[in-house]
Amino acid sequence: MDRDRFWEIVDAARTRADDVDEVPAALVEVLRGRPLAELVAFREAQDELFERDAYRWDLWARAGRRALRL
Repeated sequence: MDRDRFWEIVDAARTRADDVDEVPAALVEVLRGRPLAELVAFREAQDELFERDAYRWDLWARAGRRALRL
């Protein structure tokens, strides 16, 4: 699954959710009933994006500072 298709699916979930906390449940609904191959491809795309884009020291450092302000 390419990056654009991954974000199309996530955006479909976002439009169904009234608030950010509801997005995960909406994503489950968007993905429900899809072929297994598409579910696996979605998960692989998610893992790749998280590994490449989310596991960065600068991003985690900012999150750490914000967490300390709570």
